[in-house]
Amino acid sequence: MMLVPIVLIAASIVSVLRYTTLVQTSISSRRQVLTQLITSDQLGTTEILKRTDFTNIPNGNALVMWYLAAFLSAETSLVVMALAEYVESSHD
Repeated sequence: MMLVPIVLIAASIVSVLRYTTLVQTSISSRRQVLTQLITSDQLGTTEILKRTDFTNIPNGNALVMWYLAAFLSAETSLVVMALAEYVESSHD
């Protein structure tokens, strides 16, 4: 039972790393598209994020999935640990 939170925390860390990598890939992909339309001084990460509509985000669905996976696995590990603590204390 105590292995479940460890696995969920590991899944959360992997999800955060995958999400971060995918954000960087999406920004690079969008930068390539925008290079043809605007000058290079307007292609900082902040400017790209300001100029990109939610529906035009490259890999947008995958980004949402990895974000949710990171959050849900971390929260689930906390719930499992709390339930284990509750069960242990109720047996005393």
